[in-house]
Amino acid sequence: MTLSNNGEFIFGDKYFNTKNEHISQSTDLGEWYMLNVQEPILKQMEEFEEDGSGWALSKILHLLVNINKYNPSRVGSYIPLPKVINDKNACVNVKNFDDFCFKWAILAALYSENKKNKDRVEQYKKFENELNFSGIEFPMKLKDIPRFEKINKISVNVYVLKSNFDVEPIHLTASKQEKHVHLLMHQDRYDDEDCPGDNDDDDEYMPINYHYVWIKNLSRLISSQLSNHHGKKYICDRCLHYFHTSDKLASHEKDCSNINKCKVLLPDEKNNKLTFTNYSKKEWVPFVIYGDFEYVLKPVTESKAYSVYEAFSCGLYLKCNFDDELSEYRCYRKVNDNDMSPSEWFAQNLQDIADKVLLFFDNPKPMRFTSVEKVKFEKAKICHICKWGFTKKDNKVRDHSHVTGEYRGAAHSKCNINYRDVRFVPVIFHNLSGYDSHLFIREIATGFPGRVWVLPQTKEQYISFVKFMEDKRLSFHFIDSFKFMASSLDKLASYLKQQPTLRKVFCKDYDDAQIKLLTKKGVFPYEYISSLEKLQETAQPPHCRTVLQLSHGQRYFYQRL
Repeated sequence: MTLSNNGEFIFGDKYFNTKNEHISQSTDLGEWYMLNVQEPILKQMEEFEEDGSGWALSKILHLLVNINKYNPSRVGSYIPLPKVINDKNACVNVKNFDDFCFKWAILAALYSENKKNKDRVEQYKKFENELNFSGIEFPMKLKDIPRFEKINKISVNVYVLKSNFDVEPIHLTASKQEKHVHLLMHQDRYDDEDCPGDNDDDDEYMPINYHYVWIKNLSRLISSQLSNHHGKKYICDRCLHYFHTSDKLASHEKDCSNINKCKVLLPDEKNNKLTFTNYSKKEWVPFVIYGDFEYVLKPVTESKAYSVYEAFSCGLYLKCNFDDELSEYRCYRKVNDNDMSPSEWFAQNLQDIADKVLLFFDNPKPMRFTSVEKVKFEKAKICHICKWGFTKKDNKVRDHSHVTGEYRGAAHSKCNINYRDVRFVPVIFHNLSGYDSHLFIREIATGFPGRVWVLPQTKEQYISFVKFMEDKRLSFHFIDSFKFMASSLDKLASYLKQQPTLRKVFCKDYDDAQIKLLTKKGVFPYEYISSLEKLQETAQPPHCRTVLQLSHGQRYFYQRL
């Protein structure tokens, strides 16, 4: 955005791009993102803002990521090494003029000792049959190297040259063998002034050719890129860090072998789309619990905090999504200091609800299948779960809810198997992450058997947590509705209507006018209610004691009450 002459803000879209950068299985993704995405974009933004444009960043609209599969398969005949690499005398570049450079490079590593002219193919012809290449096509592709390693009991690491001819790994063996070979996958063109061949602009559109070279001395090849120290270095061939003693290297390799075991796979032409497959997440949960606590602010000595929170009441509403007659409201208020705490009451009621819910989960209902539904099933051409059509090879089945017995639709057999009824009950609190969870998390964790899994935001705040019922296939998933509806309860309550649920629960004790007030958030005199005894009072608290804590709008509600 920028400021116009008349003082109004002008908004416009600006675009900042980065270059394509290679990612291999050994790449540190965090470091790669910082160097190739974050820093270049921030630098472009700073230069744009400081260039007298007058524009400033308002917000980031979107980030577009282009992914290209890097498959260096054009590997073949001899390509001279760049002068800066050749001068190190760390590699043996066999001068082959066929597509078998990988084979000649491996043979050079195994059989070149005490040989002159190590770069000649003739030196290794008699050893060709020592290697097994069955099932492998040439030119050798990176994806075929693990097969070669397995059938020949030879481990292979492959490296490439990057900017300024720095070396980095592109393939790391999964299991290091007694016979271990380092190869350099060299290419015929680099974006560097010291590369072999011409640097015509047309080269940008020409395919790049690759060639395998045996690295006879990895330390000599990469030593200068690691440090200016000319003493002996003990280099880890996986992460390319170096040490000054062999003992330190050996200790490091035990841990390093467990790093970057996973391989970075990019989509191919046939499987290049990600689609939603967790179809069971679309299903309505049979039961859900909504809860809330209220508390008093007990004053403490001046040497401590101003006041401490102590819960005095709790309410929960169990909602059944398939039979509202099973829905119920429960509440509890602590009257005396010796009474059960609301958090203990809440934990006990969760156990009771668990037993109630398990009656439905553990006793599946048979499918109710009418003649009308049978006709619909026979005519169905699309799976109601994945929304894909049926083919002649597909096994079309009838899907139904095991909780209610209701027929849901025609489905693929595989979709039906994965579309299982959920065996958990969401427990929803507004501002669970902020404070409410602290009122009852201890009782939930220790009040009845079963482990607790916590997703923390900080040491004191939880995004969510799960209570698993021991010896029962059931869990309670506690979530914060504020994460989905980031508004105050006051604002959210203003959207409520006089639903039948309110009348069903409160009709015995309240008239229509009072029930109407339940759809509005009133004012609770937190500063005044400092003990359980004050909850027994039947008159409004003195205005003078609460006026300092009331906003202008809240004073209106106070007068209305």
